[in-house]
Amino acid sequence: MNKLLLLLKTYGKIYLGSIARRGNKKETISGGTIVLVIGLVFMVMFTSMSITTIEQFLELDPPEPIYALYVLTSTGIIFMLLIVVLKGTNFKKSNDHDLLLSLPLSKTTIVLSKILKDYLFDLIALLLIMMPGYVCYYYLVEEATFLVVINGLIVIILLTFLSNAVAILMNFIIAKFTRKLKNAEIIQTLVSVFITLIFIVFYFIFNVSLTNSPDFVDIFVNLYPIQLVVDVIANTDILSYLILFAICLVPFGLAVLLEVYDFNHQNKSHTNNNKELVFKNKNVFFSLFKNESSRYFRSTIYVLNTIIGSFFILLTAGLLVGFGKERLESMIITFMPNADTFIENLNVIIVLALMLVSGTVITTSASISIEGKHLWILKVHPVDEKTVFASKIFLNMLLGGIPSIIASIIVSFSIGFSYLPFLLILTLTNCLYASIIGLICNLKHYKLDWKDEQEIVKQGMAVLIAMGLAVVPGVILVIAYFAGLMNILNPLIYLSIACIVMIIIDVLLIKYLLTKGVKRFKEIN
Repeated sequence: MNKLLLLLKTYGKIYLGSIARRGNKKETISGGTIVLVIGLVFMVMFTSMSITTIEQFLELDPPEPIYALYVLTSTGIIFMLLIVVLKGTNFKKSNDHDLLLSLPLSKTTIVLSKILKDYLFDLIALLLIMMPGYVCYYYLVEEATFLVVINGLIVIILLTFLSNAVAILMNFIIAKFTRKLKNAEIIQTLVSVFITLIFIVFYFIFNVSLTNSPDFVDIFVNLYPIQLVVDVIANTDILSYLILFAICLVPFGLAVLLEVYDFNHQNKSHTNNNKELVFKNKNVFFSLFKNESSRYFRSTIYVLNTIIGSFFILLTAGLLVGFGKERLESMIITFMPNADTFIENLNVIIVLALMLVSGTVITTSASISIEGKHLWILKVHPVDEKTVFASKIFLNMLLGGIPSIIASIIVSFSIGFSYLPFLLILTLTNCLYASIIGLICNLKHYKLDWKDEQEIVKQGMAVLIAMGLAVVPGVILVIAYFAGLMNILNPLIYLSIACIVMIIIDVLLIKYLLTKGVKRFKEIN
């Protein structure tokens, strides 16, 4: 147990060390502050959603607050399923196996430490999503006791065990059938993307079905998993508690045993598949781009952590067109009775919303760190730093730009083709902005001595900062418009100004990247 706790403590220090890698107190404070702000933003967002949901059911005649628990719990379970899909199709690579196996540690301890490390990160995410709802329920519903909060906390802990167990089992099954195939890494990535896409499509169909159903709460009430969880939270039912413990902990124990077996099997022999970068004299840029693309698509976690943004762009466009503008207006009126101003400016909001989601594809925030200890191979070649940056940004622009163009055209059918130029310019300039910001963040917060790809692709400081900064222009444009500019400027004139502002921002960032960014890249060692 002491060795397990020591490993977990070490993983925690490694993560915290990624914030203050160079021992710079200023960077440590700024990095830690950004992580806290992102966490608080999510907490405030889900708290606001929870309050709105609970108040809607309290306003019914008679009040039905218990229905709010069903809706809040279903939201948490959907996010739990998302964790299952993302982790179950994540064939992450770890380069610390040799080091750990050389230490006086059992293989069970090594495997369990990695599983619990992932578990703790998932637990924090589910706590931010689900816990605000149960706390709000306790404060807003008179008959609710503090047991709702305690039971809710225990349920979240148990559901996180279940999500990790199912993810491990899914990962094992997929890996078992694909590991011996030629180009196994690429095939695994394609399978992962396919499963993720299926989840998104089913989630879309589920949401549409709920919207079309007048008694949508009955759907949640009649689902046994949600019934079981609500029975535990609301009634502290002992039998339901025992069933939930069994459902969550037994699969987790089996998953740990299976992971230990797989770890033993894989580490009987060890081969190194790292390939050095090969340049062709005829075109350095395309050699770099080919290498960048190959590295990207061979890393399942890298793909899943970024390409979801591409699906999200297309999904947003599909939702806007699928619902139709008139139906969207009626839905807004239902949830926001005094939303006349909002509806009058709906076209501008749709354009800015699509612009916002176009910045969710950021591959560059990990593109320096992913090079790892092989970065020296790139640096010793006579390659211009600007070409290196261009190859990384070009991949990001392909993954984010193509869906943005398709989505812009689709949305134009709903709001009018007079908005198409603004859609194209704003989505593409914002995609470029996110690409450059991601690269700048990674140049500032790089980590080459990572042990697990997840450290830099999912939990890296550069990724977190880039995600936060990527939405800043869109949020500012929305706030500025509703703060008073909508009363002064014509919508098309405002969007024209927004396009000019984004172009200027991109030009300034490019200038920064080609000067201080190049200098920063040369200093990496």
